[in-house]
Amino acid sequence: MGVPATPRMPARLRDVEKGTDTVKGKYSPSEIWGRNGSRLSLDVDVLADASARRWVPGLASFFRKDVEFGQLRARFNYENIAEDSVMPVDLAGYSFNIESDGRGHGMFMFNRVDEPYSVSTYAEVYMIDKEYITVKEARKWERRQSRGVGLAIMEPPEAPELQPGIMSLIERVDNVDHDLVKLGIAPDRRLVGRNVEKLTFERAVLQRLKGMLGIDYLRGRRKWGRDWKDKRRKMVEKNRRDIERWDGEDGGG
Repeated sequence: MGVPATPRMPARLRDVEKGTDTVKGKYSPSEIWGRNGSRLSLDVDVLADASARRWVPGLASFFRKDVEFGQLRARFNYENIAEDSVMPVDLAGYSFNIESDGRGHGMFMFNRVDEPYSVSTYAEVYMIDKEYITVKEARKWERRQSRGVGLAIMEPPEAPELQPGIMSLIERVDNVDHDLVKLGIAPDRRLVGRNVEKLTFERAVLQRLKGMLGIDYLRGRRKWGRDWKDKRRKMVEKNRRDIERWDGEDGGG
């Protein structure tokens, strides 16, 4: 989703204690603001107007890909509002509801190749703690070099109880025997007996140069493309054989 920077609240709400305001989109309301003292709530229909995409900067690239949204709504709750602009530090929590359709690319393990699929996503996020960091640390996070930082999912006390269906799903996942799943995977025979060569100084320098020039990356992307085309071709052939077999069974029945 991402967090919007510092959008300004509507002028109608800046100097009042309580009030609401609606920002109209191209076909329907795109933003509905509500203020009650130092608290502010905002409901956003991202699909109502292109300008509403500023509220979901983390999803901006998906609007240019082969993903179609049937619904994309978000609700933001802010506290301690004191200025005309809504600051990220004032964000107390947000939720979003997304209905999207894809093309099946990359999901051939669940669907047939090129078969459309739909995904429904709903989530609630609560801010339970805030920590200030230095500009140097912030730039490091912007470059996405935050590996090694401890992360945890913590449940705030004000969060509502989960639905029975979600609790059942969590219980199923928690009871998965991961070791048994790994033992059931057939090993890749191509890796058996592979010669392991000692990394010499010359090889280390060569690998470093390849990394700097992006040679390994380009080779990896090309190999991935060839593997994907091969996998796709095999899946298409398998699907065609299945359809022919089913048609034969139906005709014979």
